[in-house]
Amino acid sequence: MLIRFEISNLFSFNEQTEFNMLPSKVQHLAHHKMSCNGISFLRMAAVYGANGAGKTNMIKALVLLKQMIADGKVVSNVDRMKFKLDEGNAAEPSSMAIEFLVNDHFYYYAVSFDDKGVAYESLFESKRDNDVIVFEREFSEGEEHISFEEGYTNDPKNKLFVDVLCEKLIGRDVLLLAFLNNNYEKEFPVIHSAYQWFVDTLVVISAGENRRPIAQMLDENKELLDFSNSFIIRLDTGISQISIEKKELDDEDNEFHKIIASASDGSKGLVVENRMTGNLVTIIREGDKIYEKRVITKHSDSSRNNAVKFDLGMESDGTKRLLDYLPFIYDIISKNHVYVVDEIERSIHPVIIKSIISFLSAIENMTGQLVFSTHESCLLDQDIIRTDEIWFVQKDVTGSTRIYPLSDFKVHHTANIENGYLNGRYGAIPFVSNLNDLHWNHE
Repeated sequence: MLIRFEISNLFSFNEQTEFNMLPSKVQHLAHHKMSCNGISFLRMAAVYGANGAGKTNMIKALVLLKQMIADGKVVSNVDRMKFKLDEGNAAEPSSMAIEFLVNDHFYYYAVSFDDKGVAYESLFESKRDNDVIVFEREFSEGEEHISFEEGYTNDPKNKLFVDVLCEKLIGRDVLLLAFLNNNYEKEFPVIHSAYQWFVDTLVVISAGENRRPIAQMLDENKELLDFSNSFIIRLDTGISQISIEKKELDDEDNEFHKIIASASDGSKGLVVENRMTGNLVTIIREGDKIYEKRVITKHSDSSRNNAVKFDLGMESDGTKRLLDYLPFIYDIISKNHVYVVDEIERSIHPVIIKSIISFLSAIENMTGQLVFSTHESCLLDQDIIRTDEIWFVQKDVTGSTRIYPLSDFKVHHTANIENGYLNGRYGAIPFVSNLNDLHWNHE
């Protein structure tokens, strides 16, 4: 589970800014509060703000952190991502820190970096009374310094390993978390658990994303396909059934063989889009064969007696977006995955998106976590979301993004928070000048 996320000197974030899933004293929707080892956290959060306020930048920062850990190194040209409205920031590194729960243990990972590489990196286990070091790394005065848990270097072999690690094994652009996981997984099982949380448990869906291998997901998981069929029918999209068509590619399809052969990880499938039809197919290797998989939707004809097949490219953008959501809805109900979705309402009717969030809100035994950004004010409903699960994003006079929860305000449990938000009571809305002053309608 995601507990907190901190950002500084990155995108529109200047000084250290924190978003967290920690509950306040709100008593409403008590089943939204989860706990482990005496520490409570929330299972849902909605992020609101005007265009350009920084909602997407917060999610982009998570994407960046996840990407760097998966790639094992700092991405290139990160200095371009620094906060640009303060000249002093050019000489300072960008920083991110995240606290998360995995296997009933809380961990806090932090990294500071710039174009030269990693300036600081650490992983601690967070406990109620103190934090226990897993590793800590700092580059200062031209030297790398790395330390592990107390007593680790009492063993001469371990001390030699740390010395060689600092001097020869790890470059400045390499993340120690990924390096130790990829090369010394058995020696550092805690680090492996933390690494897997970033790579597998944390899933970020960007706005407009439709290139996930949905056909493969549905084909390899019959329970997910059954769930998707029962769920999509209730959303009034006209779809009566979803199925997967699978075709083996022969030697004449050489371009697909080359694509899958060059992929770094073909196990999840590569999504290929036909720009003419908008159709998406997943190309995947299974054993020594390569297959093309595509989602097929079925609609009842005018007589309501026959099912007519549609390629996914024939469906609307909103329907494609809903199909893309089916795996995450299924996962957060039954698994401990953390999904972060940017502009969750994009291309989807307000009634449908409110129905989906209401559905998830009502499930008392939901095991996953959902964080989403949105402009959809109809979701500001205390019957489906707590005030400490609503966050506002707003830029201050310096152009820096700041984040704050609705629970910072005194809000009665019967208050209409949608009206309050649209009337500017909580901030985080655009203030538009009178467009009539442009006089575009005058000669």
